[in-house]
Amino acid sequence: MAETLGVHFEREIREQPGVWERIAAGSQAKELAGAFDNDIVLVGSGSSLFVAELGALALRRRGIRAHALAATEAQLDHNAYEGLTVVAISQSGGSTDLLEALDVLAPRRLIALTNTAESPLATRADVTIDVGAGREVAVPATKSVTATVAVLLHAASIAVADESRNAGVLLHVATAVRAWMDGPKLDDVARAARRIALRRSVAVLGSDYG
Repeated sequence: MAETLGVHFEREIREQPGVWERIAAGSQAKELAGAFDNDIVLVGSGSSLFVAELGALALRRRGIRAHALAATEAQLDHNAYEGLTVVAISQSGGSTDLLEALDVLAPRRLIALTNTAESPLATRADVTIDVGAGREVAVPATKSVTATVAVLLHAASIAVADESRNAGVLLHVATAVRAWMDGPKLDDVARAARRIALRRSVAVLGSDYG
């Protein structure tokens, strides 16, 4: 079973450059940018919360007032965010904690950013953006997460006519990552992963978009 999951996991990781290429050629980022206003709260849980934090950072850097909120915290910390435009992020579109968060946030406008266009979240939304990563089997999610990040960063750039995260940049990244995955340096990551897997405790440090 573990081997089967590993096969799915690696396959879906390798599918990511193709997903980014489709996003570069698609309209998701432009549609999302057109739905933004000047006061936005991005809501998610788990990996979707991480994506929300990245998206809020990207928007703030471009002069757009944006906040990231954990769906599980909305019940306790919603007063400052009620009646705003909400970007609800969920790969499945069915996360109970996210749907409950929307009840208390009462968005002025609800934008669903999801990998499942036919979902309870999409049904509630004023605007639904399908990130288009395709069916995902492995847990944790990989390609739907990076697809959502790609759409958000591209949309943030479009919103203020900034070319730093345009379609050309996304295509360049897709080409570079595909070449790296097919190259010898991937073996270094595999060796590191085997060493990390033997540890009982791991601390992950990062800053900025990392």
